Amino acid sequence: SHVSPHKRVIGKVFGSINRRWEKHTVVLTDTQIYSQEKYGIFSMPIFLDLIQHIDVVTVSTWEPAINSAVQLRFTDGIVLLQANSQNERDQWFHSLLWKFNILNSKKALKLTSCPEIVAKELKSLVSTALKSQLHDPQVWTDCLVLISNQLNHTNSLPPNALEEIIEALGPALGQLNPPTPELCDFFSRYCRDGPCAATAVVVFAPGVHCILKHNVDFGKYTYIRTFARDFIIALASQDTCPENLPCFIHTMHSPGARCPHPRVLPNLMAVFLAAIWSAFDTKCSYRYHQLTTSS
Repeated sequence: SHVSPHKRVIGKVFGSINRRWEKHTVVLTDTQIYSQEKYGIFSMPIFLDLIQHIDVVTVSTWEPAINSAVQLRFTDGIVLLQANSQNERDQWFHSLLWKFNILNSKKALKLTSCPEIVAKELKSLVSTALKSQLHDPQVWTDCLVLISNQLNHTNSLPPNALEEIIEALGPALGQLNPPTPELCDFFSRYCRDGPCAATAVVVFAPGVHCILKHNVDFGKYTYIRTFARDFIIALASQDTCPENLPCFIHTMHSPGARCPHPRVLPNLMAVFLAAIWSAFDTKCSYRYHQLTTSS
């Protein structure tokens, strides 16, 4: 859960003839909300796939002591969750909204095999993640796991649809500092051997600019260096545009002391050395495999 399970939350239940408050210690999981006390409205878990709508509503008109609460709307009623503070209420709202959206995306993807609908749903999920108010790496972990699983099981996804998904994911590099391991691994895969490497180079360039211009500890964040290395290799492998790599370096660093980013050259050197070593190691491994199989 994005919210500590030890926070006190009050659930308000609307019935046909009464309203009552129940005090619960509520826990949010990927598929349900449950209470550690297990009584009243929470005698059974509330499953997220039964919720029709989630919103923040003002209840001070009939409860003067309460400003607002998170409203969960069902086919047969409404449940209100009131937290101890506005900040905690917002955490609950955005956490519930994200779990609700990703669960609906999973259900929609299970019900279709049409490549166009799959691409549209994945793009919508990425857009939701980018707009989410949650500053939690788990958001992108959930998003990328779902996208990776879907792409692995959707062999017929046309290249143009895959390019649209990569383009939709591109802005995440600029919003996450540092980028998550899952995001870098996902991008590295499409730089190395994806059918859309040319598109990946264009989409990822602004994000790699940010990585190389800032003080990134490549010793601590080795996955970021790996991604930057794979990007440089993909950039240098564009046979149709051999000038891409020199142009990229030129935009990264201006001559002499006029460059305002002192970390660019050390970071570039670290990435280039990693790329050289990767190419050398791959070639040595290939030759060793040939020697062992022929003997």
